Amino acid sequence: MIFATVGNSAFDALIAAVDSVCGKHHYETFAQIGLGRYEPKVLHWRRFLAAGDMVRSIRTARLVVCHAGAGIVGEVMRAARPMLVVPRTGNQVRWRDQGNQAEFAQVLAREFGVTVVWDLQNLGSAIGEVLSRDPADIRYRLRETNVPMLVASYLQTF
Repeated sequence: MIFATVGNSAFDALIAAVDSVCGKHHYETFAQIGLGRYEPKVLHWRRFLAAGDMVRSIRTARLVVCHAGAGIVGEVMRAARPMLVVPRTGNQVRWRDQGNQAEFAQVLAREFGVTVVWDLQNLGSAIGEVLSRDPADIRYRLRETNVPMLVASYLQTF
């Protein structure tokens, strides 16, 4: 199963793109859509999940597609699940506290090999590429790096 999540706010462009790609390719997908206005046509979805349900969804997912929020990224890394990150940038940032996630996404790609999708037109090929990898190969090297310092450094930019 693919699990798509946008956190507590909204990221309609991401959910619409996942809905389109996963419908076209018949990927079993569940989405947590937050406060978004777009309601998926193909995906199974809920607006919000309890913390335990969120963790279970992450741990059982073949792939997690998410925004580049530090909270969700940390959960996916702890669960050692394949992840595809789509940062909120520019006009996708609707609430001040969301921030522009581009810099954090660059760190994730550089330091941890996380696949980042900068253009949602490329989402389908990125999902296919990540799904072709062996999930057993996922190693985020959390003990070799200082993730809390990376996150703290990123958050201080606001």
